[in-house]
Amino acid sequence: MACSYNLVVASFSLFMFDIKNALLKMNSLASGSVFLFLSASPWVDIDLQKMLYGTVTPWSDFVFIYNILHDAGILANVEITNYELKQGFDDIETATSKCLQTYRVPAEKQGILLRYLQENLVEDDYGKLWFNRKRKMATIWWKTSK
Repeated sequence: MACSYNLVVASFSLFMFDIKNALLKMNSLASGSVFLFLSASPWVDIDLQKMLYGTVTPWSDFVFIYNILHDAGILANVEITNYELKQGFDDIETATSKCLQTYRVPAEKQGILLRYLQENLVEDDYGKLWFNRKRKMATIWWKTSK
């Protein structure tokens, strides 16, 4: 007998190549509901994208997921909410290193990234640096037909 769960949840974790089959598997495993939490904001701040890459690439991964579900016959609900993403660093070097890796910054643009971080990181009373960014999150959910 196949496993079944009342609730299936995936939170900022849908990074697989065959997303359609992954979504269908989640749907088949849930006897009640499926909840997906996805970014509804660009992965790289728009100002930083302009500085680093000269262009802005809108990124709406929740729209792709919703469309895949719709094409598969699953009519899901979508709710967009605001939240603040806080990322802490011990020092500017660690912050720069992490962002260089995360954003795949070309070597000739590293100085731009460093200046951006110096202007946007906030130091707390204990010397820790914080990258506080306003974001949007999409909650996509549906009740299964079981």
